[in-house]
Amino acid sequence: MLMLQVMSDDPESARYWLVAAAEAGDVSSMMRLARSSGDSELALSWYRKAFKADNIAAAEFFENAHLARISDQLAQLVIQEGPSSTRVQLAGRPDMYSMVAERLSTDADENVRRELAGNWRTPQNILRVLANDPYPAVRASVARNPNTPDSILREIGTTADQESPVGSDR
Repeated sequence: MLMLQVMSDDPESARYWLVAAAEAGDVSSMMRLARSSGDSELALSWYRKAFKADNIAAAEFFENAHLARISDQLAQLVIQEGPSSTRVQLAGRPDMYSMVAERLSTDADENVRRELAGNWRTPQNILRVLANDPYPAVRASVARNPNTPDSILREIGTTADQESPVGSDR
């Protein structure tokens, strides 16, 4: 604590030690540098390093962050390089952008798509895509979503009628 107090008196010295800690693998220092960076490319590089060093700490940041403050580039980084658990959290957020929903609708992880399908803020065009998902759990989440229009519910019902539960591997 004394070290931080001394460092706060000299911002250059404080930044030097913060960078040194981040370079040594301290994820909280990486996240702090990313948040305080005015340069979006530099911030993205620190977030990328934090993801690689410790996905749990990075996931906690995104769980507590407001998406309005997360740039498109950062959302894309989460979608491409973030752990599945972070993408699931992102898919369930009510403040999610439609651009993020569109990208998550094709995520390889069924749990991400299922969470997105149940999110009441998911746009109807995305719900229509998810209504045709190969996994029944995703389609069931679309059906339970209170904002799913009747036309999409009818599509899901027609698809369910055509599927045979015998021999199903899902």
